[in-house]
Amino acid sequence: MLWFGFGFILLVMAYSSIDIARALQQTSSRNDALMTSFRKRDHILDELRNTMIRSGTMIRDYLSEDEDLWADRDRLDLQAARQETEQLLESYAEERHSTGSAGEETFLNLRNGVEAYWNSFAPTLRWDSETRRREGDAYRERSIGPLRIEVFRLSRQITAFNNQQLDEGEALVKNEQQRLRLRLIASSLVELLIAVILTLAVTSRIRGLEDAVEGQYVKMVQARSELRDLTARLENAREDERKSLSRELHDEVGQSMAAMLVELGRVESTLSGGEEARTRLSSLRVQAEQSVRSLRDIALLLRPSMLDDLGLVPALKWQGRETARRTGLHVRVEAEESNDMLPDTYKTCIYRVVQEALHNAVKHSKAKSIRVSFQQTPSGMELEVEDDGIGFDPGTEKGLGLLGMEERIVRLGGELKVIAKAERGTLLSVHLPPVKRKGFQ
Repeated sequence: MLWFGFGFILLVMAYSSIDIARALQQTSSRNDALMTSFRKRDHILDELRNTMIRSGTMIRDYLSEDEDLWADRDRLDLQAARQETEQLLESYAEERHSTGSAGEETFLNLRNGVEAYWNSFAPTLRWDSETRRREGDAYRERSIGPLRIEVFRLSRQITAFNNQQLDEGEALVKNEQQRLRLRLIASSLVELLIAVILTLAVTSRIRGLEDAVEGQYVKMVQARSELRDLTARLENAREDERKSLSRELHDEVGQSMAAMLVELGRVESTLSGGEEARTRLSSLRVQAEQSVRSLRDIALLLRPSMLDDLGLVPALKWQGRETARRTGLHVRVEAEESNDMLPDTYKTCIYRVVQEALHNAVKHSKAKSIRVSFQQTPSGMELEVEDDGIGFDPGTEKGLGLLGMEERIVRLGGELKVIAKAERGTLLSVHLPPVKRKGFQ
């Protein structure tokens, strides 16, 4: 619909432009033709008036001429002037427009007046010199003068009519221009109407899309919130399971194996048999001790009991020592002892982030030393884990470990920043908001 609407607007604009250009060209051509015809007709009338004036001078000279030779010359000039007036009238008849009955009557009166004027002195052209001297003055006063006056009156009348034709032509041009303006206004209104309809349609469509997108966004936010809640519940369930399994391994299995070690020691001390039996029993006791240590390490990796019993800082320091013991790296933990007991969610989040950061540094960074810094401020908690390894590009090499850390931190309203450069190590910075405690504002 939008393509059709815009295409229709373009077609209307193109048609309007072509139509207006054609109408302007026609109006301009019509105006040029009108002015050209007016100039030609005005020139013909000027020539006709001049010829009539010259003919009056010619007839006067002819009637006052005594010599027949000169009279014959004047007679030929009068005949040529008459032919010229007839040609001028024919030319005017060809140039004039259809002017109605009034214009036709005026032109016929002019033609008849000119014809009567020339016929009035046609008999004098056959007079001899004696007759011209005797009858010439009386004839001029009686016949020729009034006819010339009538011709000039008709000439002025046809000039006025010619000006009237020009005014009518200009009025036609103005009417054409007015119609052109009306057509332009009408086409503009049509284009505006279509544009308004398209604007309303586009606006309605955009609003519909915005509502749909907003609805999808709300659903996505809700789904993401639900997913985060589910993830949080899964993490809590996993931590509870780790805590339960760790305590079970430490309290039940560990104590049972410790009791077994005690009994093995008693049996070994009271054994009076051969050396071979004593050697086997000693080997069995060593294996049992190794199993107890492995069991203790597994329990601590699942969830160190000191995180719940002693707090976050001792757990972080123990984790640093264990990492240094297992890998040989230099791990420095900078954390101030604090009596402020954090909620379990905060302790677990910080502990797991440090655990994952140390694991990534040991596995991927090829670092020689690692620094862990944790401090509490009025504005929140600040955690940094920095190594001197090979670094990486966080934009293209973001693994599941970083995603898991970010998810834990964002769930508590915190912020995670990773600053890493090739061959210049990695800095992981975490900011967590202050803990909101009940009963305090």
